Amino acid sequence: MKTRVLYLHPHFTLPGGAGRHALETGKELARRGWDVHIASIRHSEALISGYEEITFHELGGPLSSALLFWVRLPLVLLQTRRLVETLKPDIVFSQVFPANWWGFFAKATLGDAISHVWMCQEPSAFIHSKRWINALPYSAAGIGARVLNPILKVLDRRFARHVDAVFANSNFSKTLALDAYEYTDPQVGICYPGVDADRFCPSPAVAKKEKQFVTCARLTKFKNVDKVLHAFTRLTTKGATLIVIGDGEEYERLVELSRQLSLEGSVVFRKSVSDAEMVNTLRESVALIHAAEEEPFGLAPVEAMACGTPVIAIKGGGPAETIVHGETGYLCDSASPENLSVAIEYMLTQSSDMSLTRDACVMRAKLFSWQSATDSLERAFSALMDSR
Repeated sequence: MKTRVLYLHPHFTLPGGAGRHALETGKELARRGWDVHIASIRHSEALISGYEEITFHELGGPLSSALLFWVRLPLVLLQTRRLVETLKPDIVFSQVFPANWWGFFAKATLGDAISHVWMCQEPSAFIHSKRWINALPYSAAGIGARVLNPILKVLDRRFARHVDAVFANSNFSKTLALDAYEYTDPQVGICYPGVDADRFCPSPAVAKKEKQFVTCARLTKFKNVDKVLHAFTRLTTKGATLIVIGDGEEYERLVELSRQLSLEGSVVFRKSVSDAEMVNTLRESVALIHAAEEEPFGLAPVEAMACGTPVIAIKGGGPAETIVHGETGYLCDSASPENLSVAIEYMLTQSSDMSLTRDACVMRAKLFSWQSATDSLERAFSALMDSR
């Protein structure tokens, strides 16, 4: 009988690093003979296509961004518990908030009948991070999150006790988890996300565009794309262009800001692109600009490096663990337009001979693979099952 693991993930409706982590490690575990299931509120067929090895379960109902989700939360918790009791998985593997609460509840009510592992991409951000709290939209859910923050913080810390093992996606995230939840150091392992080197790789058929930069992100305040736009107004080198790939609540504001800064001829917004277009844009750009501060990991920078493209990022968070300053990118002290413009100018001076940088980027990205990520998980899962 196959060993069974049940992933709990909020939803698969938008592309993102946390969802990619769940899908890719789940697929790799399935290839190794595990019986892999993933439960979520809702999933897009486009996002889960190519993962036929995994059995998906849709819980239904509104997403966590809607106020009604929180009204229905007790029902979701009970649904999850019933699914756990039905599937009887060897491992329950919770992902990002609020799916970690589903796993905490199942462990709290079922006890030693299940082994519960949490993939802590970061402590529940809008509960513990002032930056994320300030970035919440002033919708009903956003206002409710602000008002209820003290209560949510207490609940989150108490729920987080109901776990057998924890993984963080970087040393930076591990430090945050140790501080937020008072775990002991041995309780929290590291499981770096990976990159599919068959998809994200250089191509001799795609040449670098001499002054083109790209940023790929969910367009929220946290990603600091507005500061990137302001940085472009400070450049002394003429002709630099920026491709902004992504959608989100900041999209319209950023388009208007670009117009106000007279950057229409320099900045192109693309709400969505195909996978092939994304990869080719990474390949042909001088650098990826990743301006989020204290990013827990940052998958886009590793994917860019795998394509042979260096990264401009902020010195802190996950990018400080993946990017080598001066070799595979440029790490700024902060996301100020001044710092970002200096980094962009630096990259423009390096763009005449990119072969050494390309090779260094590809070699660096090879350290982060889904096979290695799955090795870490499989060892921990097996140890938990042996201990039982």
